[in-house]
Amino acid sequence: MFDEADARLEAWTKGALDGVEVSLSPPSDSAAKNSVSLYLMDVIPTQPSRGVRLPPVQAVLRYLITTQAKDPKEAHRLLGELMVAAVEMPDFEMEKEPLPAQLWQSFGLRPRPAFILRVPFTYERKEKPVKMVRFPLTMQKAPLVPLQGKILSTGNIPLVGAKVELPFFKLYTVTDADGAFRFPAVPSEPKNKDLFIRVKGREFSISTKQADREGGKLVIQLPMEE
Repeated sequence: MFDEADARLEAWTKGALDGVEVSLSPPSDSAAKNSVSLYLMDVIPTQPSRGVRLPPVQAVLRYLITTQAKDPKEAHRLLGELMVAAVEMPDFEMEKEPLPAQLWQSFGLRPRPAFILRVPFTYERKEKPVKMVRFPLTMQKAPLVPLQGKILSTGNIPLVGAKVELPFFKLYTVTDADGAFRFPAVPSEPKNKDLFIRVKGREFSISTKQADREGGKLVIQLPMEE
């Protein structure tokens, strides 16, 4: 993942500057040798292009680039050469805004010349292989059957005007004065069906396998006081 971007940036730095040590650690005051700090400060996700079936994961990596040397002039020279080398990289971008003083305070350092380099990151996601269809598609017809029953409240009192829905089939009906409801024709499969009931400001979700049966009709008891 990000280690590939780190390795690319390290190789680019060593190609631009001979004989320097490259570190991914935060900048420090150590100046024993000529060195460059490539510190990854931020990861900014970006929006992939539309229309791609499986868009890649994309981001911009913000690296803080600093240089160290015994002689400040040498540190400045190293930093200048890196800036010039960055211009030659078509997909690298140097930020033009100055670095805030608070940044150096967070590192416990005095302000020093540095710049932010924006490096693009892309991770191509692999699509899962789709199994080939080796046999012709067969369709089984399910006969249409009526689905009917009644909805009762506590004390076996019929619930009038309850809305009874079959969400899977996008069908609904309303109970009559006896609390009865009827769907004239629904597919026999699946055998167990989910009912969604709205009555008196309350909602219930019940499977037909939970309901009692009386003469082939559903009897649904709801915990409501009439």
